[in-house]
Order: sequence, then structure tokens, then C-alpha cells
Amino acid sequence: RFFPRTYQDRRSFTALHHFSSDAQNLALVTIKFVHESPPKKMSVLKVSISDGKTEAVAVWFNQSFLKKTFKPGLKLIISGKKEYNRFLNLDQIVVSETEVLMTDNALKEATGKIVPLYPHLQGMSAVTHRHIMKEIIQHLVPIIDPLPDMLRKSLHLSGLQESYKAIHLPNSTEGIEKARQRFVFDEFFYFQLKLGKTRLLSKKGNPSQPLTTSGNFCKAYLHRLPYVLTNAQEKAISDI
Repeated sequence: RFFPRTYQDRRSFTALHHFSSDAQNLALVTIKFVHESPPKKMSVLKVSISDGKTEAVAVWFNQSFLKKTFKPGLKLIISGKKEYNRFLNLDQIVVSETEVLMTDNALKEATGKIVPLYPHLQGMSAVTHRHIMKEIIQHLVPIIDPLPDMLRKSLHLSGLQESYKAIHLPNSTEGIEKARQRFVFDEFFYFQLKLGKTRLLSKKGNPSQPLTTSGNFCKAYLHRLPYVLTNAQEKAISDI
């Protein structure tokens, strides 16, 4: 299963002037200007951005390849933190994740909803990756759920097909959590089934032989102990 690694709630964004240094902030911005920077050991890409009301400087470390893509007017969704630059004596936004929105349709598909973020695949953009997964889920043939309805309802688990849709095309955080619970249950359930089958086959193929003894050695050993066994200890010995 190729599940999302995390999600971003893009039903609303944080204004640039409200960016904090304590947690990741999410913003929809437009590139105003791409700054030229001299070559250094650590590549630093600086870009002037705007959210329509506030302008700021965003910084990408060791991602110089983005310079070929970044152009004035291009829209981005960025996730990052505000950081004070002591050398320039100003606040800047250190970007940790970026999504480039090349078209108006990409902007529409990437905003106003909870968006799944998948593990990075070389040569494939996040937008293309989500589009492929969306097509797969929307054209998914009906899945026969192996868990009986009675069992699912008693454990408060969602259906398998419903869970696939909720995990890849989420409508709410609650739906994501219910889908996650279903897949976690399946993983442990089938793992336990496999272990149970292995134990059953092991018992059938190699039945253990009972240990028989007259008990004289055990009695002699117990007689030498400087204390009397408790009832619980005697019961444990008898069980063994």
C-alpha cells in the first residue's frame, strides 16, 4: 500500500506576518523576485514572496535546482518557520517544503481541502503524484471486504473501500483517523493470523513429547531447601 506520509490542511493558510518560529506554518504565496547569490559551500536560494498583503524573504538551503523553476508571478505553497537573520538584521522564512503550482488548475486542485503528501519519487512532482493516486482511487473496482460486517461493526471499523478513499481523498481529519485505524487493525490482525497458522502447523508436524519422571529427584531437591514452598510455588511446579 502506498500511503501518504502526512497531510496538510489547505482549507486555510497562515498570513506571512503571522508566521511563527515555534512551529511549521503553511502559506500560499507568489514569487516577486529571485535573488542572485554568489556560489558557496552551502547553496542558499533567496526569494522575495508575497501573500497579497505582506511581502517577505523566503530561504531554501541546498536546493539550488529550484532556481531554474522559480520565476516572478509563479505561485507556491510553502511550509516553514520564521527565523531571525542576525547578519542581515531581518526576519526571513526558512522553507522546509515547497509545492510549485504551474497552472490555475493545479492551484484549484491543491487548495481548499486536506491534501495528502506522499513520499518523494524522483522525477515526479507532488501535484502529478496526487493526480495519479486520485485517478486510481476514483476508478477503483468494488472491493470485497474480507472482514464480516458484524465483526467490523462490533470493532467500530470502517469498510475497506471506504478506508482507501478516506486515506487518499480525505474530507476530514476524523475520516483519516478512522481509515488509519482500519489499516492498523488489518496489519496486526493478519500478522496474528499468520503466527497462529505457523503455530498450528508446527504442532501438527512436530508434536511435543510429554516429560515423564518418577519425581524422586525433584522431591530430594525440595527436601534440601531451607524453606517450605508456598501453595502458589507448588502449583507452578505441578503445572510445569
